[in-house]
Amino acid sequence: MRTLAELFKASIAKDHQLCSKNKSYTLEENGVPYQFKTSSEHTAGFRIEINNLKLFGNRPSKDVAKMCDALFVVNDKQKDFIIAVEIKTKHKRKYKKQLRNGCRFFQWLVQLFQDCDHYSGNPLYLGLLVWFPNPSQVPKNLTVAGANFKTSMPNEFDVYECRNTTELSLNDLLMQIKGGNKTA
Repeated sequence: MRTLAELFKASIAKDHQLCSKNKSYTLEENGVPYQFKTSSEHTAGFRIEINNLKLFGNRPSKDVAKMCDALFVVNDKQKDFIIAVEIKTKHKRKYKKQLRNGCRFFQWLVQLFQDCDHYSGNPLYLGLLVWFPNPSQVPKNLTVAGANFKTSMPNEFDVYECRNTTELSLNDLLMQIKGGNKTA
């Protein structure tokens, strides 16, 4: 049976797949390259732009068209993770809809794989918000540089915030999650 990452790679058109080099995926957002590094052989990265999907036609509903910036499927020691990534450069308003839509889109695909007996696992869905806040947007008792915090979307999935960085290790994020820490 193929891994979940292989199933996604085989099912999603190449023009929606992020290129990887030395297990590092590059996502460019507003002219800034973001690096997502992993050590897992079974990883796939995607950039899904609803407006460019033939499935939805030319004018999907405004709320349907909101999608996160990237989605990663990572297998780490026999556990599958689906990580929805949203990048915000000024403020973090309206990130929840994008993360939620990305996870729901991949949940739908996972359910199809399960219904067709291609996959029997139960992946863990996570959100990752990468943002560059102004110092005035951060409470005074926190430092801006490198601060990472966990929040939740009740009854859905955990969201981790990573601030002021363009290089992220998906392995470090997963290690902290599996360790049960409150920070990512």
